Amino acid sequence: MPPHIGSSYSSYPLMRQFILSLLLLLSGVTAQAQMHDNHWIFGYTYAAGNTDGTLLHFEKGYPEFRLEDVKQDYFYYAIVCSDSAGNLIFHTDGRQLRNRLHQLMPGGEVINPGKMREEFWDGYPTLTGGMAIPAPGRDNFYYLIHTTLKDGEPITILCPELLYTLIDMNANNGLGAVVEANTVIATGELPSPTLIKHGNRRDWWLIVGEYLSKTYLIYLIDPSGIHLIQQQAIAPASLTNESYTEASPDGKYFVLNDSHTGLWIFDFDRCSGNLNNPRVLPYQPPAFWTSTLAFSPDSRFLYAGTHLVSYQVDMQSIDNETIAIDTIGRYEFGASPAPPYWTQFSLPEMAADGKIYYFTFNNSRAYHVLNRPTMPLMASDMAQRGLILPKHNMMTRCYFPNYRLGKWEDAPCDTLAFAPGSEDRFSHIPWSGNKPQSAADSIKVLKLPPGFYIPPSDAPPGEFYNPLNMKTIFRQELEKRKNSATKTNKDQLPKQE
Repeated sequence: MPPHIGSSYSSYPLMRQFILSLLLLLSGVTAQAQMHDNHWIFGYTYAAGNTDGTLLHFEKGYPEFRLEDVKQDYFYYAIVCSDSAGNLIFHTDGRQLRNRLHQLMPGGEVINPGKMREEFWDGYPTLTGGMAIPAPGRDNFYYLIHTTLKDGEPITILCPELLYTLIDMNANNGLGAVVEANTVIATGELPSPTLIKHGNRRDWWLIVGEYLSKTYLIYLIDPSGIHLIQQQAIAPASLTNESYTEASPDGKYFVLNDSHTGLWIFDFDRCSGNLNNPRVLPYQPPAFWTSTLAFSPDSRFLYAGTHLVSYQVDMQSIDNETIAIDTIGRYEFGASPAPPYWTQFSLPEMAADGKIYYFTFNNSRAYHVLNRPTMPLMASDMAQRGLILPKHNMMTRCYFPNYRLGKWEDAPCDTLAFAPGSEDRFSHIPWSGNKPQSAADSIKVLKLPPGFYIPPSDAPPGEFYNPLNMKTIFRQELEKRKNSATKTNKDQLPKQE
């Protein structure tokens, strides 16, 4: 019997399978779906008294759990990858890379080298993490795209380096080996990266903002490597040190939810890699803390919010005089299993079953579940604490691009016959353009419907729920981890290989 997650049909296997099949069909997913996002992993383990790691997977069209000795902690940072059939192949806590048997992968002993890796031996302390994608044109090779932290500055959205690690899953009898580790893609003050599949359905676009220059760096990942194609200074006010980015599943939109300046929406061209037509929904000052983002599987609805509330934005209205936006969920001071394990909204992620799962703060044992994200308003069915976890989870978040982005009808760049070739060499080719593209002449300011109000984060409790400074909470939690690590005899812990 699958776990109940707030769906009225969860106990009817035939109906559930029919609805899942219909969802996949409508999403352009074939029976040979690219199920690289089938497994999620979370923790943490030793610090919470867990003797096992937890794998969440979706093979049967609903979430199931499997407890395994994953050999390392999962605190915030997690990148996990499955093969195209949905079988787990590797995972990392941001410090080291392990294969499907949870053994250290040759060459993956050190990921994200530096002081922060050594100081936080129970998991790399950042929310930005990264993701993994199949390497274009190389059979069974994968790119791990990942970010580092400045020494002494944990839990920040900005990272000083964007790196890649190249993995050969043909090596080591199919268990994989790293052939290139921690190669620098970009440096600066970088928010979390975003990946969008190219219009040719083989290559990938990699987008990352740069805080100091207020530009977007746009890279092409193709069979010959990772190349900086262009820099766009398209919206100079859109990048601060508190923002999250997301691409719509159809690849049409690139969205940034910035705590200080607002919700930014761009058109994206999957052939050229260009960002166009910037729009912004300004937030009331002083800030809109812990901004989050997720799209519905059909890209119709964008779910933006904070740790206290989730809003639904109808993307079909963003070029109207006013946008269609409404509240679909407010945090109601619930906990799991009981206080003090409060369940404020955290980072949402769309799963392989087409639902959106909200990770929760404060080491709780629940996810919130948006059961029908393609439906408008309350029909989207927000079930707070709709999925109960077998172990506590300190907000470990797995982030995935859309691996199953289908054919773009009449795309001028969809010219490949899909007989992937191979290259003898992967290279990092620096950008050699003249000047960054100039900023947009005008940025459209989106307007809220009459009477709709997004309150600032410091609004009084009578108007809004008690505000939280999540960066302060993160830092306090990290200090506890550091103090605990100092007092603990590491010889009593399971060996970190």
